[in-house]
Amino acid sequence: MKILIIQCGGTIDKDYPKTDKGYAFEIGAPAVKRVLDKVFPQFQFQINALLRKDSQEITTADRELLK
Repeated sequence: MKILIIQCGGTIDKDYPKTDKGYAFEIGAPAVKRVLDKVFPQFQFQINALLRKDSQEITTADRELLK
């Protein structure tokens, strides 16, 4: 059995690289796969990263894509 995870980005996927002008963030690879593989090694997971945005940046148009 394979479990589908639809990933939109967000806090758990943020990477905070140091920049010349202070700190900023980027949405990195989905962390959920690393976590689930360790906690539930008996399952297979398919991760679909749709938005790769912080939740504060998700728009109404983005929400429409998720329907």
